[in-house]
Amino acid sequence: MVPQPIKFVWRYVDVADADGVVDMRLAMVPARGYGRRAIAQFGAEDSEHVLEPVVDRNMRFHNACFAALHDAWMNLPEKVSARWPSEEHFRKWLLCNKSEFFDEKEHMLPNEESAHAFAAHVRLDSPYASIYGPRPTLRGFLVIVRRPRSQATRNMKPSDFKESMNQILDAAGEFVGVTRGELMKNAGKAA
Repeated sequence: MVPQPIKFVWRYVDVADADGVVDMRLAMVPARGYGRRAIAQFGAEDSEHVLEPVVDRNMRFHNACFAALHDAWMNLPEKVSARWPSEEHFRKWLLCNKSEFFDEKEHMLPNEESAHAFAAHVRLDSPYASIYGPRPTLRGFLVIVRRPRSQATRNMKPSDFKESMNQILDAAGEFVGVTRGELMKNAGKAA
């Protein structure tokens, strides 16, 4: 079973000891609709688990960033706009090439033909990956693959989301000749 997020409510509950003496204690109680999942995931009563706080993402900031990125993509100069057929391609290219929010792997292939075949396979499997190579080396042909990190709320902390968007909006702004601040200020207003 893959662990799933479960919403809990922090509240006082009555707890009876072995002698029937009732005491008020703070407890994390599964929110309505999460009870069965909590039992399946956490098992037996009285088992101990580590609780880690999760800071929710500021959705106003989130939406403003995506609106600013959309405006930048819509206003790309004609000479580069065809490079990114969708806003998603543009965002993920920026993550791989203009930010630190990507995962990179190096692959050494024995010959140029297998390196090209490998790169083609990666492209089919990961349409948003940035692929560099093949480059000849003393040991074979090197192919470097960068995959963008997911910016989904469950996969990226709010602080990392903010930094990743700052980095990619800085780069997007350079393409359209404005600053990140101007992109954010005008988000959603561009024609």
